[in-house]
Amino acid sequence: MRAEELFTVEGTGKEAFTEMARVVESIRLGTTLPNGRCLRDELTAFEKEEVETYVLKKLMPEIKAASKAKSRKVELSYEREALFHELLVVKVYEEFHKYNKAKHLVEDDKTYEISSFIETQARAAFRDFLVEERGLSRHTIENMGFVSSAVADIVMDQGISLKEVTSDMVYEKMGKEKLISKKMIDILLDLLKGSSSIEDMTEREMSRLKCDAELIDQVSMDMDSQTKAKLDAVFATFSDLELFILMKEFGFLGKEIGSMTVREISYQDYFVDMVRKEKLGAKNIEFGSVKVARPGRNCGAEDVLLVENVFYVKERYYNNKVAKIRKKLASLATTVDKDDLLGCLDGYCRKLWHERGFMS
Repeated sequence: MRAEELFTVEGTGKEAFTEMARVVESIRLGTTLPNGRCLRDELTAFEKEEVETYVLKKLMPEIKAASKAKSRKVELSYEREALFHELLVVKVYEEFHKYNKAKHLVEDDKTYEISSFIETQARAAFRDFLVEERGLSRHTIENMGFVSSAVADIVMDQGISLKEVTSDMVYEKMGKEKLISKKMIDILLDLLKGSSSIEDMTEREMSRLKCDAELIDQVSMDMDSQTKAKLDAVFATFSDLELFILMKEFGFLGKEIGSMTVREISYQDYFVDMVRKEKLGAKNIEFGSVKVARPGRNCGAEDVLLVENVFYVKERYYNNKVAKIRKKLASLATTVDKDDLLGCLDGYCRKLWHERGFMS
């Protein structure tokens, strides 16, 4: 069997790649094609490998273009670009069967170009690249991802080189994603520019974390050891995502994040990454467009912002998490005075947030 015989759409456009994705999905997951064929059951192991190799060959020009674009953006050396390219090939190969899958789209009649799909995979691959190359903790990599994204935008918008970007520019650019302290931005920016070694960064980061912990310890937390023990028992069951949502809902993460609607936060990279780490989180992440309604300035009208070609978290998943968090907090109501709980919750959560490796 010739691999190309499975395909009816010629070329390398959106329709052709969508058909290829459905064929690959049928091979990997055993789904049924429109013609009734299930390729996982029908093809031999050799034929399956032949088809996937054929599809990957068709994808390679798009992958190379995305790899070069990302490498130029962050000014990777030739050797580092080659390593990143290899990771991107693997990432696209692993995720390709999800391309333009109906359940990942907001609008049934709207699909996306392959370049948009690969660009999204490139962002994820770059984070994996930093993990593999530098052996950093996942929280540090997530923070570096925020800084890297802001730096890339600054370089493109202002037409300057990476070396000319300052931490003040990054801090201002991050806006609503300002989950990282100014001093930590200094450290990560030095590392990104290559002017600081891993050893230096680790030592400085640990020093910064120690300072942050000392500041948190100064927050008034007037509770006895028994109360703290009860909180510890309940919060030990909180995932990083649940702790984040609780802090957002209570306004512990600042006014900007606290005022964001569920839809506004649903497509933020840092939030999607946290959801992806949940046991069933990946099933609640989709690719497509998000319509965000924001209060207008005139006569109560609303602005509608359409954010396209992004991964986002289902609104129902967020609301279910909020309900779960409320239930957990309610379990404390019979043993901890409500006023005492509210009085110490901010400081307690901030300290826990830092202990888990997140920044301010």
